[in-house]
Amino acid sequence: MDKKEIVNTTLERCIACKSTNIRWCADKEDINGIKWSIFRCLNCGTGFINPRPTLSYLQKIYTVSGHGLKEPISLMEVLERERVS
Repeated sequence: MDKKEIVNTTLERCIACKSTNIRWCADKEDINGIKWSIFRCLNCGTGFINPRPTLSYLQKIYTVSGHGLKEPISLMEVLERERVS
């Protein structure tokens, strides 16, 4: 699978607070061996993949990995799960 086919957009701003003060944090491989860069906002602390994978690729990954949701959850539940200590 070619990464160009599954990349959506490259972000110049934080997805949460819109700050441009974002920095590369780490690289991680997904279950298909594709390397993704994780960025962190130095303003609010939000971490995110950059460039963004397409929604269809994310759906495939979460379905195969077993980490997909079985039922809807609220935004507050998502934020609680993702809170960084």
